Amino acid sequence: MRKTKEEYEGIINTEPVEIEHVCWFTRRNNLNSAIICLEEVVKTTYKHPCAPDVATYYQEEVRFVKEAHELSEEAGILLLMEANQKAITNQMRNMFGK
Repeated sequence: MRKTKEEYEGIINTEPVEIEHVCWFTRRNNLNSAIICLEEVVKTTYKHPCAPDVATYYQEEVRFVKEAHELSEEAGILLLMEANQKAITNQMRNMFGK
């Protein structure tokens, strides 16, 4: 019989075995926000609670890295990255019609 989430809570190993970078992305808190945030997606691998010696599982997690006001000097690279993201998104929409 399968265990419930509550039964697993006490035995899940919270120490990651491996953390792998997936990508970076920028976002705004809302549509008209002057604050731009940099976030990173990572794939974190953990030992499986039922078979810690032979099995693992992973979770993709989003981590906040930093934020900057769009008029600040440190926001320059974030604004450039945001513009690239928009250009790629628009190009994909044009290619696939979505």
